[in-house]
Amino acid sequence: MNILHENKVTGKEKGRKYLVYIIRLEYNLFYLRDLQVSLRGKEEEKKKWR
Repeated sequence: MNILHENKVTGKEKGRKYLVYIIRLEYNLFYLRDLQVSLRGKEEEKKKWR
């Protein structure tokens, strides 16, 4: 009985870690996309000033 309970707990914790990992991945993707957009914007500004 106790072993089953422990398995359920570790399963929940694994699920939670997986969720956190997915959220971090999505956050990083958005961050990278924003960086690319801002870099492109700076390049456009440089072209305008030339």
